[in-house]
Amino acid sequence: MMDVWNAGAPAIDILAPDIYSNFSERCDLYHRYNNPLLIPEMVRTDHTIGAIFYALGQHDAIGFSPFGMESLPEFTEKIGEAYQFISTISPIILENQGKNVTGGAFLGKDHPKESLIVGDYKIDLSIARHYSFPTPDYPSGIFIQVGPDEYLVGGRGLNVKFNPINPGEYNVGVASVEDGEYIDGRWVAGRILNGDEILSGRGVRLRGDYYMTTRIKLYRYR
Repeated sequence: MMDVWNAGAPAIDILAPDIYSNFSERCDLYHRYNNPLLIPEMVRTDHTIGAIFYALGQHDAIGFSPFGMESLPEFTEKIGEAYQFISTISPIILENQGKNVTGGAFLGKDHPKESLIVGDYKIDLSIARHYSFPTPDYPSGIFIQVGPDEYLVGGRGLNVKFNPINPGEYNVGVASVEDGEYIDGRWVAGRILNGDEILSGRGVRLRGDYYMTTRIKLYRYR
């Protein structure tokens, strides 16, 4: 009915869904060239927390509010951690919205792998399982190309590998991966990751016990 509403009530600024099932499908339906994605109501589960990253990365969402989230203390704590993490990178998200250089995803038991094209590369995602940290119910992440062959990768519980969009065109290697944070919109590098942490030079592993922010530089070779 969106076309009917747009024709009959053009003064309405945004047509917005409340989502209790088929999250990705609803986002696809409501995000249009003349209708930004605003989610004023949504089911409150662990699935919801992962869905935030999908809405931001894939659909440039401008708002996201689970229904009655303050009435469930455990859920409030979990979504608060996600909101806190997102707030640290929100300037970078806002700077790159609408440029086709962002992506987002969340995985789960019924959806353990996914591939996205973000900017100049294909990103292959899988659930990161490791003896030293737990695996969240819905591993999630956001991915932003911030420069030539350079990406911001943030989230938790994911293996993130970079590959060419066209298989066989070239190979992709990791030049460096920094684990750090944004402070007042400026990148402050912490550790230099290596070995298993960068999947033997293929990408980066985001731990499952806290949200990580990394910057990764890639190179191409044959």
